[in-house]
Order: sequence, then C-alpha cells, then structure tokens
Amino acid sequence: MIKKINVIILKTSFCLTLLSLCISVICGCADRPKDAPKEFQELTSFLYEHLMDEDDTALALGAENMFIWLNENTASVRKGYTVKRLTAEAIATTGKSSNPNDLIGGASLTAHGHKTVMLSRALGVDNVKETNGDSYQSYTRTYEGDAECFAKRECPTLEGDSRSTSSWAGGLVEIKYDTHVQFRWVETKYGPIMLHRTFMNKKPQINLDIIDAKQGYYLGVAFPPLLSKTGVSSEETETLMDPSERAEEGGFEATTLDLEIDESVNPQGDTWGESAFLQVNWLDVDYGILPVTEDRALEMLVESLVEVAVSIEKWMDKYYRE
Repeated sequence: MIKKINVIILKTSFCLTLLSLCISVICGCADRPKDAPKEFQELTSFLYEHLMDEDDTALALGAENMFIWLNENTASVRKGYTVKRLTAEAIATTGKSSNPNDLIGGASLTAHGHKTVMLSRALGVDNVKETNGDSYQSYTRTYEGDAECFAKRECPTLEGDSRSTSSWAGGLVEIKYDTHVQFRWVETKYGPIMLHRTFMNKKPQINLDIIDAKQGYYLGVAFPPLLSKTGVSSEETETLMDPSERAEEGGFEATTLDLEIDESVNPQGDTWGESAFLQVNWLDVDYGILPVTEDRALEMLVESLVEVAVSIEKWMDKYYRE
C-alpha cells in the first residue's frame, strides 16, 4: 500500500518530448551565458528553477550540461540515484512554500525505443491517463494553451492542471490531487530538448490520516539518445562520480540505489534507442506511524519513477507504429 501511495503522488503528471539527435547541428549557442552548473546535483535544481524563464538561454545551456554529464556518468543514474534537496530558489519560482530540509529526492534514467516526438504525444496529448498506468479512477488535464501546437514544436511552452482520483487496497485508500504542469522546448547544439515540471496546487486529499503528503516537485527531461553505450558496470560506478557530487551541505552524499530495472526501458546492446528520459522527484511526505525509513522511501520513490517510464514505453509499443 505504501508503494502504491508513492506511485500516485509521483504520477501527478509529467510530460516530455524531443526530436531525434543530430549531434552535428549547432543552434546558435555562442552568445549563451556561461553560468549554468556542470554537475548533476546542482543541475537538477537549476533546470527546475529556470524552466519557465522568459529567456531560455540559461535553461538551454543547463540542458546541454546535463546531457554531457549523463553521457559521462550514465551508470550512476541508470539504477536509481539520490538527489540533493531542491533549492529554496527553485521552490520559490512555483509560488509554493516548502522547507528544503524536509524534502527527499531521487532520479531515474531510462531508454526508450520511440522517437521523442511520439513520446511527447503519448505523455501530453493522446492518452495521459493510460500512459500513467492503471492507477486512476478518474484523470482530467486541462491546458491553458494549445497542446497540439506544443506537441508539434510550433509553440515553445504549455501549461495546465491535472486532477485525478485513485483508489488502492480494495478501495480502502482514496487519494485526490490537483497538480500544475508546465512544459518547455529548448533548442540546443544537440538538438531540441523538452523539459517538464510539476508541483501540487494544494495538498492531496487522503481519506486516511496515516500518511501526510504535503508537497511534491517533479522534473522530467527528454533527451536525444545518449552517445555512450550501456554505461559501466555498477562496480565501476564509484570511480565515475565526480568529487563535487559529494556535497557537504546537510551531510548529503550522492548514492546509486542499484535497483532492478525493467528490460523494456534498459538500453539494448550498444544503443539507447530513440531517446533518453531523465526523471527527478522531490517529496515532502510524513509517514506517521508507518515504519518507513528514509532509505526505503527513496527506493520506493525511484521505483515509482521507473514504473512511470515502463508504462509509457509499453503504451507506445501498443499504439504507435513509427
């Protein structure tokens, strides 16, 4: 039951897309500011903070730096990765209030066999409910802009709200939540990249007082296929992690969770398929009397992200003929 509750919190909504990689394409990056971080932990908050900037040059540079980092540290994130707290500056851009010290964060990186333009349609236009799995009794998403225009990359941004109801444990647990969703295309020297973030408009309504879900922040980024192969083995992962990833703040130390990942979203052989999908989630959840450690909560959080990726891939396999 605990895992299912985490799944529904994490699946509040996420939508990302991009077109196929053309590494030789140069998209006017000469005048971009050189102020984006270069390491994973800082980049996660940076991308979240700048996702809806009026000027997207800093965001594009950050997305490029993340793409480079993932190519050099593939194995670190493939099996699940812990993430430093979302910064106060990033949280402030949502208009919501959370204490960064109350957040836990995790990330996953998956490979997908469909072009990113189709991934975008599956997530945001064609059937958002089904691509998130079978968890919903009801799911509606309303947009403030034109979703078709965004899916075709003719509009650079899209915003909306998702409202849903889920039932678990034979109807014993019912959860209702209301989430704001934001999407953004950026042009980079690696091709177009699509970023997506969400946050809760208000606390989820849960019919049991056992768990208090206060807030959740989600970041999704659809990249071109990674240039590296399947990454190094888990035994070699430690040597790839840059020393700067071991932040002193709050005693945080990035770790690989070494989860078992479904083959449908694992790289096949020497290729990453048609796209790579990075998901990051920060949660503020009080488990009350339930015996859930932070380590186990992080593991469940990342497992839920992987479930999201698997549901998307299997839905596209069924309905898309590319």
